[in-house]
Amino acid sequence: MDYLTKIIEQAAEKLGSKAALAEHLDLSRTVISDVLAGKRGLPDIAQDKLEKLMNLEGGALRAASQDKRLLHAGVFFPSR
Repeated sequence: MDYLTKIIEQAAEKLGSKAALAEHLDLSRTVISDVLAGKRGLPDIAQDKLEKLMNLEGGALRAASQDKRLLHAGVFFPSR
């Protein structure tokens, strides 16, 4: 489980459901599902709200979300 997925799962648990998290972030449940499936990253405004909700310092969540965006676009291939 990657960092972004872990934070989303913890935030959904904190709010009671993924639907409640989507509502809190002003997103559709489909966007949350797509992020969890690795199909996209979170929009910047949602990242900011999620960082505040989970008391995270700025930056790490944005980097994790950006990696997902680039991976999905076929731009970024991390070496392993």
